[in-house]
Amino acid sequence: MSVIQTLSRVADQIVKVSNRPLAQVASQESPAATFEASKGCEVADQQRALKKFGLGPASQAWQNPDVKFAGQTRPKGQPENWGQIKQDLVKYLDGAQDRRACTRFANGSKGYALLDKSGDIMDATRASENYRAPGSVTVSMHGVRPRLTSGEINPERNRTPFWDGTEPNGLRTTAEFVELLRPALKEGDDAPLFLNICNAGTESKGIIPAADVSRRTGRYVIAPVDSPILGTGRGPQLNNEGGQWRVFHPDGTSELLYKPTSYPGWKKPH
Repeated sequence: MSVIQTLSRVADQIVKVSNRPLAQVASQESPAATFEASKGCEVADQQRALKKFGLGPASQAWQNPDVKFAGQTRPKGQPENWGQIKQDLVKYLDGAQDRRACTRFANGSKGYALLDKSGDIMDATRASENYRAPGSVTVSMHGVRPRLTSGEINPERNRTPFWDGTEPNGLRTTAEFVELLRPALKEGDDAPLFLNICNAGTESKGIIPAADVSRRTGRYVIAPVDSPILGTGRGPQLNNEGGQWRVFHPDGTSELLYKPTSYPGWKKPH
């Protein structure tokens, strides 16, 4: 083949390639593009950490307590050291139920509010004053029983579930109870409220006073369910068989904290 023929063929190939659509040329004669998933950005992670802990210029945009961070979500109202407080509360209540000697806890009392105005120094509401619930603000008052002695539902209980021990105007609504309690609540503190109040966690026609207190205060609330309280110097006891202590959350949920195996006048099962 002559040099002229060879150059002619090369020229024809150049013309053919130049006349193809650009996309076709790229797909047939260029290597395919490859992609990798984006990796974590160290700077962005640092900014998220600053937001989480309220530091740096981005902290103002990180005010939602339920925001997810590193795959974790802290429930609304939950104390930062809830796991340890919960363990201490179980020990406290179990010791009180069996009338064991008082125990010292790493999580000390976070406060005490005596809302009983009766003035009776022998009243059971005062029994926990010197041995308060660990890691919590202990609140002592009277609770209105959800049922009458006849067994019928108490018609006044849901409207005014709390009583300060005085007559004739000592009954309190949940809203009034919370206002009485406010001076004992420190701004920015997340300590749970321990209600040393008979039947504060007992439901009646869909109403649970302790749950309403939790919703209004934004804190975890520990309260007795289906039982009055027998006050002792070793802590509050549940008097009715089947009674229990529950934790009520601001979002309307609750969890079992402690259910005794024995009650005053009942023998422990073997």
